[in-house]
Amino acid sequence: MISRRESGEPLHRFDMSTAEFVYRMIADPEFEPFTMANPPRRAFYLPYWAPFPPTDEEWEVLTDPNRES
Repeated sequence: MISRRESGEPLHRFDMSTAEFVYRMIADPEFEPFTMANPPRRAFYLPYWAPFPPTDEEWEVLTDPNRES
């Protein structure tokens, strides 16, 4: 697999499948510079009918690692 983060940046070569690349991009905080994982933040679940958090403040509250369940 060959990838780059943004246009004009150097290409990165990975000896892995696309599925593994996507998984690592989502779940591996050490998969720089492509990771989207943010381990200090707390995961949360929204049911399909719930609106996505419309503000940055709501996002911070939902993902705060010190929040109570």
